[in-house]
Amino acid sequence: MAPADAIARAEKEFGENIGIEAGPSIILELLALGKIDDFELSITPITGGEGLLDIQNLLKNFQEITEELVDGTQFFSCSGPIIKKQK
Repeated sequence: MAPADAIARAEKEFGENIGIEAGPSIILELLALGKIDDFELSITPITGGEGLLDIQNLLKNFQEITEELVDGTQFFSCSGPIIKKQK
């Protein structure tokens, strides 16, 4: 099932406040569709890896962003998506 279809189904069953924990490809798809109202992101320092996400490109999708650093981990709380939610 496509992520947008899964959200539509969840909204019918549980209401409009749906929590999603997902990887970059699903998050980017849902952002492009305007399906994310609020976004929480934590970044822990790593070395290596492939296909790293461009964090600044992701964060530019939101109007309001707060950031907190706790023991080397960055926490971002984002709201006010640039792309409006589609029904």
